[in-house]
Amino acid sequence: MKLLLIARHHSPAMHRKAELLQAEHGWTVHYAIPARWHDALASDNSTATPAVSHKRYAFIGSVDDPHRATWRTADFGMRALQPDIIVAEEEPDSVAALHAVNARRAFASRAKLVLYTWQNVDRPLGSIAKAVRRHNLSQSDGILCANTAARQLLQTWGYTGRTEIVPSIGVDSNRFYPCDAQSTKHGDPFRVGYAGRLLKEKGIDVLLEALALTHPTRVVGRIIGNGPVSAQLQARSVSLGLEQSVMFIPSIQPEEMRSALCELDALVLPSLSMPHWQEQFGRILAEAMACGIPVVGSNSGAIPEVIADAGIIVPENDPAALAGAIEQLAQSAELRGNLRMRGLARVFEHYTQKQVASVYSRFLTGLGRL
Repeated sequence: MKLLLIARHHSPAMHRKAELLQAEHGWTVHYAIPARWHDALASDNSTATPAVSHKRYAFIGSVDDPHRATWRTADFGMRALQPDIIVAEEEPDSVAALHAVNARRAFASRAKLVLYTWQNVDRPLGSIAKAVRRHNLSQSDGILCANTAARQLLQTWGYTGRTEIVPSIGVDSNRFYPCDAQSTKHGDPFRVGYAGRLLKEKGIDVLLEALALTHPTRVVGRIIGNGPVSAQLQARSVSLGLEQSVMFIPSIQPEEMRSALCELDALVLPSLSMPHWQEQFGRILAEAMACGIPVVGSNSGAIPEVIADAGIIVPENDPAALAGAIEQLAQSAELRGNLRMRGLARVFEHYTQKQVASVYSRFLTGLGRL
């Protein structure tokens, strides 16, 4: 069967999903990707080339805007391809999803259409955006969801079609695989890190405050990434007296991320819930677990769902609780070893690219039989 995959996240990990759908699940994949893309850690992956039939399209608006920007094409190649299924990884309330809906109706009306949603917060929308969402939902044969709350919201909005919970991008097990087992020796500092965009909602200031509550010679921190609050975080680190124990590392290339993770004893994602946003997945958690690095996350959004029993969950915006979890990990090699094994098992059961491609294929095959 012919599959048209429209995916604006232009990265080797996304490309691998398309390749696996074709090589291991028998789909004939045609793949629409942006002409350019900027990775969340500010590493430009625009030269990555998928090993399946693909075409690059420019964007009207910013490719980073998931709601108002869309693709500079009329039909995504549908007219010539006549796909059996179209997967447009676009939010149901977005202009790009409306674009895909209208293109399907005009050029490939027999194809089934699937959208993708990350949204786990019912954001206030204007009347036009609500009308767009209502129309897009009515025209969708299935929707893939990043988390359970996203599926529940679809039901709240009246969607009755098929849904499935699966991350859009799996963990590349060729790139992220177990580090050499680490054991913190007596006197060595315990290395705690964060990796990702430096944004207020990621709660990195909570991590800094937690580090300030730990013993300065026993626990050190590494903050990897760039973002709009970088300067404020560095100033906050100094004000907390952490300039000697916390290192800020600018953006790194994707191929360097495993090495950076393997320099840590624990990875922390201390995200904060905002009025219009909660953590929707937290891919760095899955990547760290794939490396055998114990993870600690706040209870914001989908983080507990992703970690389950493979890490430690603490209340969000609670530096004392986070410091306690860090100290607990620092003091117990047994706990670290247990979480290492649980994390590895969870990733390989749910989050590798092979697993993601398998869930996609099973869901799409079921739609194709309707």
